[in-house]
Amino acid sequence: MHPIFQRLFVTPADYRPLRYEGTTEKDRWKDGVLRTIESGSSYPVHDGIPDFVSSSVEAWTQSDVEEIRKGDWIRRNWESQVAEAQGASQRAPLFKLLAERDGIILDVASGPGGGNMPGTIYYNPEAKVLMSDLGARVLHEWQSYLKNLSLGGNVCFAAFDATNMPIRSDSFDAVTSRGGFCNIPETFKALKEAHRVLKRTGTLLIYEGVITETSLSQLPEKVQNEWKKVFPQLGLGYEKLLADSGFSIVSCVQGQEKALVPDEAELPKLAAKYGVTLHLADYYIHALKK
Repeated sequence: MHPIFQRLFVTPADYRPLRYEGTTEKDRWKDGVLRTIESGSSYPVHDGIPDFVSSSVEAWTQSDVEEIRKGDWIRRNWESQVAEAQGASQRAPLFKLLAERDGIILDVASGPGGGNMPGTIYYNPEAKVLMSDLGARVLHEWQSYLKNLSLGGNVCFAAFDATNMPIRSDSFDAVTSRGGFCNIPETFKALKEAHRVLKRTGTLLIYEGVITETSLSQLPEKVQNEWKKVFPQLGLGYEKLLADSGFSIVSCVQGQEKALVPDEAELPKLAAKYGVTLHLADYYIHALKK
Protein backbone atom coordinates (compact mmCIF):
# COMPACT_ATOMS: atom_id res chain seq x y z
CA MET A 1 0.00 0.00 0.00
CA HIS A 2 1.64 3.24 -1.20
CA PRO A 3 2.04 5.77 1.65
CA ILE A 4 -0.06 8.32 -0.24
CA PHE A 5 -3.09 6.04 0.14
CA GLN A 6 -2.36 4.84 3.67
CA ARG A 7 -3.54 8.10 5.26
CA LEU A 8 -6.93 8.01 3.51
CA PHE A 9 -8.63 5.10 5.31
CA VAL A 10 -11.26 5.63 7.99
CA THR A 11 -14.11 3.52 9.33
CA PRO A 12 -17.11 3.25 6.98
CA ALA A 13 -20.10 5.50 7.71
CA ASP A 14 -18.75 7.28 10.81
CA TYR A 15 -15.27 8.05 9.40
CA ARG A 16 -13.27 7.43 12.58
CA PRO A 17 -9.46 7.47 12.16
CA LEU A 18 -7.63 4.17 11.80
CA ARG A 19 -4.09 3.14 12.65
CA TYR A 20 -2.13 0.30 11.11
CA GLU A 21 -0.66 -2.43 13.29
CA GLY A 22 1.46 -5.00 11.49
CA THR A 23 4.48 -5.63 9.31
CA THR A 24 5.79 -3.27 6.64
CA GLU A 25 7.99 -3.67 3.59
CA LYS A 26 10.07 -0.52 3.28
CA ASP A 27 7.39 2.13 3.85
CA ARG A 28 4.42 0.03 2.67
CA TRP A 29 1.91 -2.05 4.64
CA LYS A 30 2.33 -5.81 4.36
CA ASP A 31 0.26 -7.93 6.78
CA GLY A 32 -1.61 -6.64 9.80
CA VAL A 33 -4.79 -4.88 10.83
CA LEU A 34 -6.34 -1.42 10.76
CA ARG A 35 -7.85 -0.45 14.12
CA THR A 36 -9.72 2.52 15.45
CA ILE A 37 -7.78 4.62 17.94
CA GLU A 38 -10.00 3.38 20.76
CA SER A 39 -9.26 -0.24 19.70
CA GLY A 40 -12.85 -0.97 18.71
CA SER A 41 -13.44 -1.79 15.06
CA SER A 42 -10.69 -3.55 13.14
CA TYR A 43 -10.10 -4.54 9.51
CA PRO A 44 -7.52 -7.02 8.20
CA VAL A 45 -4.72 -6.11 5.83
CA HIS A 46 -3.23 -8.97 3.81
CA ASP A 47 -0.34 -8.48 1.41
CA GLY A 48 -0.96 -4.73 1.61
CA ILE A 49 -4.67 -4.91 0.77
CA PRO A 50 -7.10 -3.61 3.43
CA ASP A 51 -10.38 -5.54 3.51
CA PHE A 52 -13.54 -3.78 4.73
CA VAL A 53 -15.92 -6.42 3.31
CA SER A 54 -17.49 -9.12 5.47
CA SER A 55 -17.41 -12.66 4.10
CA SER A 56 -21.22 -12.70 3.92
CA VAL A 57 -21.34 -10.02 1.20
CA GLU A 58 -18.05 -10.58 -0.64
CA ALA A 59 -18.61 -10.49 -4.38
CA TRP A 60 -16.11 -13.21 -5.32
CA THR A 61 -15.94 -16.77 -4.04
CA GLN A 62 -12.90 -19.01 -4.27
CA SER A 63 -14.62 -20.91 -7.09
CA ASP A 64 -15.07 -17.59 -8.93
CA VAL A 65 -11.34 -16.97 -8.63
CA GLU A 66 -10.61 -20.43 -9.96
CA GLU A 67 -12.80 -19.68 -12.99
CA ILE A 68 -10.98 -16.36 -13.47
CA ARG A 69 -7.67 -18.20 -13.43
CA LYS A 70 -8.92 -20.99 -15.68
CA GLY A 71 -10.21 -18.49 -18.22
CA ASP A 72 -7.07 -16.34 -17.92
CA TRP A 73 -9.38 -13.36 -17.53
CA ILE A 74 -6.88 -11.01 -15.92
CA ARG A 75 -4.31 -11.32 -18.71
CA ARG A 76 -6.95 -11.22 -21.43
CA ASN A 77 -8.62 -8.14 -19.98
CA TRP A 78 -5.28 -6.41 -19.54
CA GLU A 79 -4.27 -7.06 -23.16
CA SER A 80 -7.70 -6.10 -24.48
CA GLN A 81 -7.62 -2.76 -22.68
CA VAL A 82 -4.05 -1.99 -23.72
CA ALA A 83 -5.14 -2.65 -27.32
CA GLU A 84 -7.97 -0.14 -26.83
CA ALA A 85 -5.48 2.42 -25.54
CA GLN A 86 -3.17 1.83 -28.50
CA GLY A 87 -5.98 2.19 -31.03
CA ALA A 88 -8.62 4.77 -31.78
CA SER A 89 -11.22 3.41 -29.38
CA GLN A 90 -13.78 5.60 -27.65
CA ARG A 91 -12.11 4.94 -24.32
CA ALA A 92 -8.62 6.06 -25.37
CA PRO A 93 -9.34 9.76 -24.58
CA LEU A 94 -10.61 8.70 -21.13
CA PHE A 95 -7.37 6.81 -20.45
CA LYS A 96 -5.33 9.83 -21.55
CA LEU A 97 -7.27 12.22 -19.32
CA LEU A 98 -6.76 9.93 -16.33
CA ALA A 99 -3.08 9.44 -17.12
CA GLU A 100 -2.56 13.20 -17.28
CA ARG A 101 -4.07 13.80 -13.82
CA ASP A 102 -1.47 15.08 -11.39
CA GLY A 103 -2.79 13.32 -8.32
CA ILE A 104 -4.43 10.12 -7.12
CA ILE A 105 -7.17 8.11 -8.80
CA LEU A 106 -9.86 5.84 -7.37
CA ASP A 107 -11.11 3.07 -9.66
CA VAL A 108 -14.54 1.88 -8.45
CA ALA A 109 -15.65 -1.76 -8.72
CA SER A 110 -12.59 -2.75 -10.75
CA GLY A 111 -13.43 -6.46 -10.87
CA PRO A 112 -11.64 -8.90 -13.18
CA GLY A 113 -12.01 -6.36 -15.98
CA GLY A 114 -9.59 -4.03 -14.21
CA GLY A 115 -11.77 -0.93 -14.48
CA ASN A 116 -9.82 1.75 -16.34
CA MET A 117 -6.49 0.96 -14.69
CA PRO A 118 -4.73 -0.92 -17.55
CA GLY A 119 -5.36 1.84 -20.11
CA THR A 120 -4.30 4.50 -17.63
CA ILE A 121 -1.08 2.66 -16.78
CA TYR A 122 -0.37 2.23 -20.50
CA TYR A 123 -0.18 6.02 -20.87
CA ASN A 124 1.37 6.71 -17.47
CA PRO A 125 3.20 3.77 -15.82
CA GLU A 126 3.72 5.91 -12.69
CA ALA A 127 0.02 6.76 -12.22
CA LYS A 128 -1.20 6.44 -8.61
CA VAL A 129 -4.38 4.34 -8.77
CA LEU A 130 -6.36 2.72 -5.97
CA MET A 131 -8.34 -0.19 -7.40
CA SER A 132 -11.36 -1.18 -5.32
CA ASP A 133 -13.96 -3.91 -5.36
CA LEU A 134 -16.53 -5.63 -3.15
CA GLY A 135 -14.13 -8.41 -2.25
CA ALA A 136 -10.36 -8.78 -1.98
CA ARG A 137 -9.90 -12.01 -3.95
CA VAL A 138 -10.07 -10.45 -7.40
CA LEU A 139 -7.82 -7.58 -6.24
CA HIS A 140 -5.16 -10.08 -5.15
CA GLU A 141 -5.31 -11.55 -8.67
CA TRP A 142 -4.60 -8.13 -10.18
CA GLN A 143 -1.84 -7.43 -7.69
CA SER A 144 -0.13 -10.71 -8.55
CA TYR A 145 -0.46 -10.09 -12.30
CA LEU A 146 1.03 -6.59 -12.14
CA LYS A 147 3.85 -7.78 -9.89
CA ASN A 148 4.76 -10.52 -12.38
CA LEU A 149 4.89 -7.91 -15.17
CA SER A 150 6.86 -5.47 -12.98
CA LEU A 151 4.26 -2.83 -13.84
CA GLY A 152 2.00 -0.51 -11.90
CA GLY A 153 4.34 0.14 -9.00
CA ASN A 154 1.97 2.84 -7.73
CA VAL A 155 -1.23 0.80 -8.20
CA CYS A 156 -2.75 -0.21 -4.86
CA PHE A 157 -5.86 -2.10 -3.79
CA ALA A 158 -8.63 -1.98 -1.18
CA ALA A 159 -11.79 -4.06 -0.75
CA PHE A 160 -14.87 -2.06 0.25
CA ASP A 161 -18.50 -1.29 -0.55
CA ALA A 162 -18.70 1.61 -3.03
CA THR A 163 -21.94 2.80 -1.42
CA ASN A 164 -20.17 3.16 1.96
CA MET A 165 -16.53 3.99 1.30
CA PRO A 166 -14.00 3.87 4.18
CA ILE A 167 -12.28 6.93 2.70
CA ARG A 168 -11.79 10.45 4.03
CA SER A 169 -13.81 13.14 2.27
CA ASP A 170 -12.07 15.33 -0.32
CA SER A 171 -9.27 12.81 -0.93
CA PHE A 172 -9.06 11.91 -4.63
CA ASP A 173 -8.24 13.97 -7.70
CA ALA A 174 -10.23 11.63 -9.97
CA VAL A 175 -12.77 8.83 -9.63
CA THR A 176 -13.27 6.43 -12.52
CA SER A 177 -15.12 3.25 -13.40
CA ARG A 178 -15.72 0.94 -16.33
CA GLY A 179 -19.16 -0.55 -15.91
CA GLY A 180 -18.80 -0.50 -12.15
CA PHE A 181 -21.53 1.93 -11.20
CA CYS A 182 -24.09 0.33 -13.51
CA ASN A 183 -23.67 -2.97 -11.63
CA ILE A 184 -23.95 -1.49 -8.14
CA PRO A 185 -27.42 -1.64 -6.57
CA GLU A 186 -28.35 1.76 -5.15
CA THR A 187 -26.24 3.47 -7.80
CA PHE A 188 -27.21 6.89 -6.48
CA LYS A 189 -25.54 6.15 -3.12
CA ALA A 190 -22.35 5.07 -4.88
CA LEU A 191 -22.27 8.26 -6.96
CA LYS A 192 -22.88 10.38 -3.84
CA GLU A 193 -19.92 8.62 -2.22
CA ALA A 194 -17.78 9.28 -5.30
CA HIS A 195 -18.73 12.95 -5.00
CA ARG A 196 -17.83 12.97 -1.29
CA VAL A 197 -14.35 11.46 -1.69
CA LEU A 198 -13.41 13.72 -4.60
CA LYS A 199 -11.50 16.93 -3.96
CA ARG A 200 -13.17 20.24 -4.81
CA THR A 201 -11.43 20.26 -8.17
CA GLY A 202 -12.06 16.53 -8.68
CA THR A 203 -13.02 14.85 -11.93
CA LEU A 204 -15.34 11.91 -12.58
CA LEU A 205 -14.49 9.91 -15.72
CA ILE A 206 -16.68 6.87 -16.26
CA TYR A 207 -17.61 4.49 -19.05
CA GLU A 208 -20.96 2.95 -18.18
CA GLY A 209 -23.68 0.94 -19.87
CA VAL A 210 -27.38 1.83 -19.79
CA ILE A 211 -30.18 -0.45 -20.96
CA THR A 212 -32.08 1.42 -23.64
CA GLU A 213 -35.54 2.70 -22.77
CA THR A 214 -36.91 1.19 -25.99
CA SER A 215 -35.95 -2.36 -25.03
CA LEU A 216 -36.70 -1.92 -21.31
CA SER A 217 -40.23 -0.73 -22.12
CA GLN A 218 -41.03 -4.14 -23.60
CA LEU A 219 -40.98 -5.69 -20.13
CA PRO A 220 -44.06 -5.68 -17.89
CA GLU A 221 -44.42 -2.36 -16.08
CA LYS A 222 -44.14 -4.04 -12.68
CA VAL A 223 -40.80 -5.59 -13.62
CA GLN A 224 -39.54 -2.26 -14.97
CA ASN A 225 -40.45 -0.43 -11.77
CA GLU A 226 -38.83 -3.05 -9.54
CA TRP A 227 -35.54 -2.79 -11.39
CA LYS A 228 -35.65 1.01 -11.56
CA LYS A 229 -35.84 1.10 -7.77
CA VAL A 230 -32.62 -0.89 -7.52
CA PHE A 231 -30.84 0.72 -10.49
CA PRO A 232 -32.27 4.28 -10.76
CA GLN A 233 -30.23 5.07 -13.88
CA LEU A 234 -32.64 2.81 -15.80
CA GLY A 235 -35.36 5.38 -15.30
CA LEU A 236 -33.51 8.64 -14.80
CA GLY A 237 -30.44 8.22 -17.01
CA TYR A 238 -26.91 9.07 -15.88
CA GLU A 239 -27.04 12.80 -16.60
CA LYS A 240 -29.96 13.31 -14.20
CA LEU A 241 -28.48 10.93 -11.64
CA LEU A 242 -25.10 12.68 -11.69
CA ALA A 243 -26.66 16.13 -11.45
CA ASP A 244 -28.67 14.98 -8.42
CA SER A 245 -25.43 13.62 -6.90
CA GLY A 246 -23.78 17.03 -7.10
CA PHE A 247 -21.85 16.78 -10.38
CA SER A 248 -21.61 19.18 -13.27
CA ILE A 249 -21.60 17.36 -16.62
CA VAL A 250 -18.79 18.27 -19.02
CA SER A 251 -19.74 15.73 -21.68
CA CYS A 252 -21.95 12.67 -22.05
CA VAL A 253 -21.33 10.79 -25.27
CA GLN A 254 -23.28 7.70 -26.32
CA GLY A 255 -21.23 4.96 -27.88
CA GLN A 256 -22.07 1.59 -29.30
CA GLU A 257 -25.27 -0.30 -28.61
CA LYS A 258 -25.39 -4.08 -28.33
CA ALA A 259 -27.90 -6.83 -27.61
CA LEU A 260 -27.48 -8.56 -24.25
CA VAL A 261 -27.49 -12.33 -24.06
CA PRO A 262 -29.33 -13.89 -21.08
CA ASP A 263 -26.23 -15.17 -19.26
CA GLU A 264 -24.60 -11.70 -19.10
CA ALA A 265 -26.63 -10.52 -16.08
CA GLU A 266 -29.79 -11.11 -14.07
CA LEU A 267 -32.00 -8.60 -15.89
CA PRO A 268 -31.38 -9.91 -19.44
CA LYS A 269 -31.90 -13.42 -18.06
CA LEU A 270 -35.25 -12.32 -16.62
CA ALA A 271 -36.14 -10.47 -19.84
CA ALA A 272 -35.59 -13.64 -21.87
CA LYS A 273 -38.40 -15.30 -19.90
CA TYR A 274 -40.71 -12.67 -21.37
CA GLY A 275 -39.28 -13.11 -24.84
CA VAL A 276 -37.49 -9.75 -24.67
CA THR A 277 -33.93 -9.04 -25.77
CA LEU A 278 -32.48 -6.07 -23.92
CA HIS A 279 -30.04 -3.67 -25.55
CA LEU A 280 -27.21 -1.87 -23.77
CA ALA A 281 -25.86 1.52 -24.86
CA ASP A 282 -22.39 2.62 -23.75
CA TYR A 283 -21.90 6.12 -22.34
CA TYR A 284 -18.60 7.96 -21.87
CA ILE A 285 -19.18 10.60 -19.20
CA HIS A 286 -16.91 13.37 -17.99
CA ALA A 287 -18.15 15.31 -14.96
CA LEU A 288 -16.78 17.69 -12.32
CA LYS A 289 -17.50 18.01 -8.63
CA LYS A 290 -19.51 21.18 -8.06
